[in-house]
Amino acid sequence: MSVGTKAWFIRLMMDRGPIIDGTKIRQFRTEYAKSDKSKCRICFSYIDQYEVRISRIDEERGIDRWHHVHCFSSEARDLDFHTRAENLQGFEFLSPCDQMMLIEELDYRCVRSDMESD
Repeated sequence: MSVGTKAWFIRLMMDRGPIIDGTKIRQFRTEYAKSDKSKCRICFSYIDQYEVRISRIDEERGIDRWHHVHCFSSEARDLDFHTRAENLQGFEFLSPCDQMMLIEELDYRCVRSDMESD
């Protein structure tokens, strides 16, 4: 393998990012809403400033598609999210209380429903 081909292959593998439980981790992240201007892509209502929100990144456009936590958890399987809340990018920057809320909401609805369907 030539040096140029090897560099291309390494970039390709890094772009894909890690896959955990069938979920492309780099497609999802969580954070506190910076303003009240973003809309949930499921219920289409605004997400309040400082509210915890979850994004599924649109890879073609490179933009975030934001969701309320409860909306995201209800549609997680359709959004190809099948892993635990701790695997979300940005999870470690949330308060312990909000981390527990995400764990309860996502792990209960997403991970357990995947286990039951197997």
